[in-house]
Amino acid sequence: MTARPPSDPRSSRRSPLDFDEFIAVLVAFASLGTVLAWGLTRGNESFLANQPGLFPIPGLTGEQSPSSTPENDSGNLLIVPPTAEGESISPPVLQPAPSASPLPETIDPQTPGAIIPVPLPQDEADRSPETVDRSAQTAPPVSPVAASFPDVPSGYWAAPFITALAQRGDISGFEDGTFRPDQPVTRAEFATLIQNTFDQQANQQASLAFKDIPVGFWAANAIDSSVKTGFLKGFPEGTFQPALPIPRIQALAALTSGLKLTAPANPDSTLQLFRDRDQVPSWGVEAAAAATQSGLVVNHPSPDILNPNQPATRAEVAAFLYQALVSAGQVAPISSNYTVQP
Repeated sequence: MTARPPSDPRSSRRSPLDFDEFIAVLVAFASLGTVLAWGLTRGNESFLANQPGLFPIPGLTGEQSPSSTPENDSGNLLIVPPTAEGESISPPVLQPAPSASPLPETIDPQTPGAIIPVPLPQDEADRSPETVDRSAQTAPPVSPVAASFPDVPSGYWAAPFITALAQRGDISGFEDGTFRPDQPVTRAEFATLIQNTFDQQANQQASLAFKDIPVGFWAANAIDSSVKTGFLKGFPEGTFQPALPIPRIQALAALTSGLKLTAPANPDSTLQLFRDRDQVPSWGVEAAAAATQSGLVVNHPSPDILNPNQPATRAEVAAFLYQALVSAGQVAPISSNYTVQP
C-alpha cells in the first residue's frame, strides 16, 4: 500500500453560501434596515407606539408633532393596540376626549381642520350654561308687601288690605319684621288697631275702670279710647279680658258700633247669604247684618261661610278695618273675591 499525501488544510473551509441561504440573509438585513429607518423618522413616538394603552399626543416629547391636527391639540386620546412580533403597526385610531362644551361640533368648510360649534335649537340653547336662568339662583322679584312682611307674599288673599293699612301707618309688624297674618288678635290688640286706624272722637262714652286692666298696662290708653268712642265694651263682671282672642262676630260688632252702622230692616234675610248663619249668637244678629250690608265682611276661603265664633286673625282684622274705612269714605275700595256683596 502507498501512503496518501497529507490533505490540504484549506480544503476544510466551508464552501460559499448556497442560493437559499443568501436570500434569507438579504431579507433579514432588509427588514432590519426598514425597522431602523422607521424608528429614526418616528423618534420617541416609535418607542411609545409599541407600548399598549392610552396616551395623549403630542406632549409626551415636549414638542409639537408635525402631523398633529386640531383634534390632537384639543386633547384627543391615541389608542394603540399591542403588537406581536412580525405584525405591522396599524395607523393610530383617534378617540375624542370628553368635551367640556355642550355644543355639538362640525367641520368648518371654509377652514379645513377647524372645528366650529353647531347652533342648538332654541329650546336646547336655553338650557346651555351660557344661557342659564339666573332667576333660580337669586330671590324672585317681590312686591312691597313681601318686602315689608316676608310672611305675606304678594299672592296672599289679604295682601292688598295689609299693604294698604301698612302704607297708611295703621298696622305694623313684629320686631323680627314679620306680620304673622294667621295669628289670632287679642282684645287688647284689637283696641290698639282701632285707635291707630280711626280718627278718635273722645268722650262719646264714659271711661270704665276694668278690674283686669292694671295701671301701666301697655294697652290701657287704647282700651280706654276704644271704649270712649263706642267701639268696644267690657263684660258684665267688670272685666275687659285683654288677652282673650276676639271672635270675628265681636270684631264686626265693634266696628258697626263705633261707625254707627244701622242694621237692615230684616237682618235675618241679610244673613241668608251665609250657610252657617245659625251659628251667629242672638245678640250679634243685627251687628252681623249691619256689617254685611255695609260691605265690612270679608270671608276666606269661602265668602258664604261667616265663622262668627272663630277667633279673628290679624289678616282678617286687617280686611275688616280696611272695609270699614271704605264704608266711611276714607279709602278707595279694593277688589277681592272674598268680600261679601250684600
